[in-house]
Parts: sequence; structure tokens; C-alpha cells
Amino acid sequence: MNEKKKSFKTLSEDIKARRTSPIPKEKVDAFNKIMEEEDRLRQEKQKNNPEKAGKKKIANPSEIGV
Repeated sequence: MNEKKKSFKTLSEDIKARRTSPIPKEKVDAFNKIMEEEDRLRQEKQKNNPEKAGKKKIANPSEIGV
């Protein structure tokens, strides 16, 4: 309960320091690994079902109540 409150100026300086600091290489590598996996899964999905893989469903007039 006895937490010391930081001033707005201190908080804004902390946020600015985090924004301008470089991103660690480990985090970049982890993000790239996730994106590569998603791309692989997307390509696999397109390969298995090419007619539905890239299409989004558009509602019919009866579905939207027109």
C-alpha cells in the first residue's frame, strides 16, 4: 500500500526511453519465427484448399436483412 507514486514527467520520460530504445535481437528473432510459421500455415492452407484459402465471405442480402 505504500507505493511511491511517480510524477507525470517521470512516467513520460520512462515511456519515451522505452520507445527509443532498440529492440533486442532475441525478440526480433522470436517475432520472425512466429511470422514464418504463420506464412507456412497460410501457404499450406492455400495448397490444400485453393478456392477458399484467400476468399472472405461476403454476406448475402438475406443474411443482413435487406
